[in-house]
Amino acid sequence: MKRYLLDTNIIAYFKDPYSNHYDIVGRHLLNLADDADVCVSILTLFEVEFGLSLASTEEVKSFMQETLQLIDTHFTILPITRQGAKLFGELKVNYIRKYGIKTKTAKRDDVDLILASTAITEDAVMVSNDSVFSKLQIINPDLKYQNWTLE
Repeated sequence: MKRYLLDTNIIAYFKDPYSNHYDIVGRHLLNLADDADVCVSILTLFEVEFGLSLASTEEVKSFMQETLQLIDTHFTILPITRQGAKLFGELKVNYIRKYGIKTKTAKRDDVDLILASTAITEDAVMVSNDSVFSKLQIINPDLKYQNWTLE
């Protein structure tokens, strides 16, 4: 069984029929093997709940509530773990050193680094449209990464 960890941006593209990536992300999901385990991080729920709290219109609130329902119904929710925390520390240090990023600047990538750590520890393919994952894959080849917005 192959496991996939979807970033929040992939969920948003799949959920929004007006997104430029709606069709291609949908095709990727439809083409997965029947026994594929499609997952999201608990952090994605945090981001969607924040979006729901921030929503200023009923349309946006409804979209966010439907997204939460989709996640709860169809995806496995992965926790963050102690093993992932250890890997996060190593990844972040190596990321800063490899790319010459200031520690303060690297904070903006913390969620993506946690997601990468989770994908590695859970033996999942990280699926995102964020370029940081291709950089992290160079640092740690155990990170399997796919960008479903590309053909």
